[in-house]
Amino acid sequence: MANIQISVSYCKDFHTKNLRKFYPVTITSMNHLADVITKMTWSPSIYINNHRCIENTIQTNLLALDYDTGSPRLNEMIIMLETEGIKHIVGTSLSHQSTINKDNQPCKAVDKYRVIIPMNNLPSTDIDQYHQQIEYFFNMWPYPDTQCKDPSRYYFKCKEIVSLCDGKKLDWIIPESLDVIRKRKIKMIEKKVKNAKSGKLPDRVSKFLNKGECGDSRRGTIYYVSCELSRFGWELENIIRVIYKAPFNKVGLSQADLVDLDRQIMNGYTTGRKDLERECDTYGPGKEESCKREAKRG
Repeated sequence: MANIQISVSYCKDFHTKNLRKFYPVTITSMNHLADVITKMTWSPSIYINNHRCIENTIQTNLLALDYDTGSPRLNEMIIMLETEGIKHIVGTSLSHQSTINKDNQPCKAVDKYRVIIPMNNLPSTDIDQYHQQIEYFFNMWPYPDTQCKDPSRYYFKCKEIVSLCDGKKLDWIIPESLDVIRKRKIKMIEKKVKNAKSGKLPDRVSKFLNKGECGDSRRGTIYYVSCELSRFGWELENIIRVIYKAPFNKVGLSQADLVDLDRQIMNGYTTGRKDLERECDTYGPGKEESCKREAKRG
């Protein structure tokens, strides 16, 4: 891992509000990054005169995505990241699975965590570009806290590192304009409506969801069902819910079996989602190369 810089606060009170002074620290490895974010209040950017505010942001060296609503579940996010093989760290928030909220009132325990992704090439130095970069990942993965779009945001230390993968690094890219992203969303909505009007789900999907029929392979059927529901525009959390509710035989499933079940759901969802986007996307990168290949075949 090439050295990168992030900023940390040396304030001893981790819960002091409106922290302003953040000092750059050079990160030399993924383990070093994990050590820093579990011990200090930190920010993904560096600042003029070490004064943290969006106007003083010089550059942002990694992506930080904050999930605090319990969706997607922590294990689902780890599966998604590992499926893609992306270099990442996932750390739980201090309030992860807490039953007491910040007002000291009882609340439902949910997964709260952060996904930290070191980027590959030059850091983002343009705020608008950073916003578009974040928007790209908001569309790739279900929805983090919108405040992540602020590159000058700070984060309290993580409670625990639950996943660290030294896999492939993503490039800072110039994502498609927000107008193009909106067009893709409109096309996907149109596709969902068309699918809904076309009639019922495939027979194999209906038999599994209503009768629990798995054919010769439970794993293969669950992958297929997840893929088809994803192609029909279903969101991941709804796919997980209906598959777990389906009346297939769950007796004797070990923890390893359940992990494998989640993996098949995630793999099917990812494949179906890509198919849906491919059908809807007439603007995205790769279209030109695809047309060239089709012309060559012709």
